Amino acid sequence: MLERSAECPFFIYPIFRESGYFTLVLQCQSPHFILAYLEDYQKDPNNALPLVTFSVFNDLVATSGISLLRGDIIGESLTKKEAEKLINDIVEMYGGEEDNFEFVTVFNKDPSSFDFEKYIASQRAKWNDVAEG
Repeated sequence: MLERSAECPFFIYPIFRESGYFTLVLQCQSPHFILAYLEDYQKDPNNALPLVTFSVFNDLVATSGISLLRGDIIGESLTKKEAEKLINDIVEMYGGEEDNFEFVTVFNKDPSSFDFEKYIASQRAKWNDVAEG
């Protein structure tokens, strides 16, 4: 996961609500993952305030095969459930199967080929599955 985050340090994540969605930008500074409003980041990357941060600690990987993760919600812009879903998605994309990482790779390495609408549709389906489950 940390190797992939160094290779592809940026991505976007929609947060779906009844009225639509808003988009967060992810910036990876290994082992830290920082998420802020995309609009704030576009206006001034240096002053975009984080909404969620999490860090991955691999200290136990060699001895027990597990990584520890610590996440923090900053402010009240996201619910705990939204933040959990967001972090789980990021872990799944950056730490899971290659297919899960495809959108991230294209976004970072071939941005003109990134299909924003297809990505949003795939994420909407995931969020609907969580809401129903």
